[in-house]
Amino acid sequence: MSEGSTDFDVGPLSWVLPEIDQALVRGLDALTQFHAAPKDRAPLRHAQAHVHQAAGAIQMVGLDAVVPFTDEIERGLDRLASGTATEVDATVGAIDHACRKLKIFLAEVVAGVPLQALKLFPEYAAMQATRGIKAAAASDLFYPDLAARIPERPWPLRSSGMKLCPD
Repeated sequence: MSEGSTDFDVGPLSWVLPEIDQALVRGLDALTQFHAAPKDRAPLRHAQAHVHQAAGAIQMVGLDAVVPFTDEIERGLDRLASGTATEVDATVGAIDHACRKLKIFLAEVVAGVPLQALKLFPEYAAMQATRGIKAAAASDLFYPDLAARIPERPWPLRSSGMKLCPD
């Protein structure tokens, strides 16, 4: 899928978008419960399950360019679960913001906005920053269509009279 490609078939995404939205909302609700009482890990497990469900549906409909983004959300949740997240507030905030942006992004794609996963980069970089990564790579969210071919040249190479290649 090329960045900005209009070739993406939004049909399957439009069919599962309500379930993705619902899973993300439930995940965010559970994350809020965990943030209010971090010693209770049950809400965090629920958040992980709901976000994982949304991430699986996104992958299933072929949004490969978004998968690194959802993987990063899940990594953040895993860090919270393992107790290694030293900045719980920052991590929860970054995940919350990323999930909300993802909902908006997917709705825009279904509405016909070109698929440009690079729009998610600020949230992706913020989530990586909570893991101590200082320079996130935008290329993680760039998926050009490598099957695209350069069009045939409509004129001969020697049209200027210059010889570009030896015979």
